[in-house]
Amino acid sequence: MARRLLGQLHIQVLIGIAIGALIGVVFPDIAVSLQPSADAFIKLIEMLLAPIIFGTVVLGIAKMGNVKEVGRIGVRALTSKGSAGVAGGGFVTLAAMLSTFPDIPAAGLVLLLGVDRFMNEARAVTSLIGNGVATIAIAKWEGALDAETVRTVIAEQKGEVPRSITLHPAGPTETHS
Repeated sequence: MARRLLGQLHIQVLIGIAIGALIGVVFPDIAVSLQPSADAFIKLIEMLLAPIIFGTVVLGIAKMGNVKEVGRIGVRALTSKGSAGVAGGGFVTLAAMLSTFPDIPAAGLVLLLGVDRFMNEARAVTSLIGNGVATIAIAKWEGALDAETVRTVIAEQKGEVPRSITLHPAGPTETHS
């Protein structure tokens, strides 16, 4: 049982990661001397990864046989990327995706057009809030968050204190009156 478990690649990788972390914690000087080998290994993996993925995709397409299905998968792959950052991009993506399904009438998209404008606003607000929360969390995690400045800006926005932090073209600066 243990021999069969240790013969699996993912178990071997996890064991290797654990041993590497243990060496780095217990023997940091050895870990520093092994760093060039680790860098070479990572470069080797990066070099081999793209051809392996390309070969897998090409072989998968070659074995499909149905050219229409290959086209549908291509449209789906292309339209699934990058539409979230463009206003109205989700609707265009939806229209392109639905064109690959012949059973769904494209006339139904007209019903969604009116709703998409409001949904786009909701997506933008959600994205803004998520980016703000992530920025604050990472700044706090890295120790770069100035809590006093945050409190001052929030108080200024609420109108509780007179404005003391202004935005100049060179960036935020504090003014003292």
